[in-house]
Amino acid sequence: PARAVARRVHDGDVEDEVDRGGSGACAVVAQDAHRRDGRSEAFAQGDQRGARNGGCHLPRHRLDHLDAVAEAAMIDGIREAQRAGDSLGGVVEVVAHGVPIGLGSHVHWDRRLDSQLAAALMGIQAIKGVEIGAGFGSVTQRGSEHGDALTPQGFVGNNAGGVLGGISTGQDLEVQIAIKPTSSIITPRETINVRGESTEVITKGRHDPCVGIRATPIAEAMLALVVMDH
Repeated sequence: PARAVARRVHDGDVEDEVDRGGSGACAVVAQDAHRRDGRSEAFAQGDQRGARNGGCHLPRHRLDHLDAVAEAAMIDGIREAQRAGDSLGGVVEVVAHGVPIGLGSHVHWDRRLDSQLAAALMGIQAIKGVEIGAGFGSVTQRGSEHGDALTPQGFVGNNAGGVLGGISTGQDLEVQIAIKPTSSIITPRETINVRGESTEVITKGRHDPCVGIRATPIAEAMLALVVMDH
């Protein structure tokens, strides 16, 4: 697996978390501050059970969420959407630990670590957005708040998500992806036929009410592969 190869090549590791399960399921989802402050402790708790879960460092909840209460609300929302013949989107956060300093390029646009991460993750089906570090939340910050101060002991904060100027800083790579609600649903939707006439489409057969759940290991592998390429 990409995780194992990344660990062998760079002595690092990659972890993932289903963060939100769509607007109908995220009423009590943990906020950014809780996720970032509590991640290390929660991952450490997961490490204690790693041997029983194939070496995975995440606590083994059904949605891989670090907050069991939020996860329960997400599951209820997904089930509700499924009963209604509808679907939900979601957000998956992937974190890589032990990343070496200096991966990427500040000169070549196509070798920037952040641009390659974005391209790789956007290449996954149903992905509609990629955030690195503070991401879109950075537009609400001032420069004095967003910039990660550097001390002799290292960076204070990680708004940059482990990448500055296209180069890895040695901090955790923190990437989030937005996954759309699939259009393959049994609820009738307006469309047109081959003659351009108005009609309805219904997708029958097997379909997932939230494809974000299946996207988590794919996103983890893509991030690991980008790091390995460097």
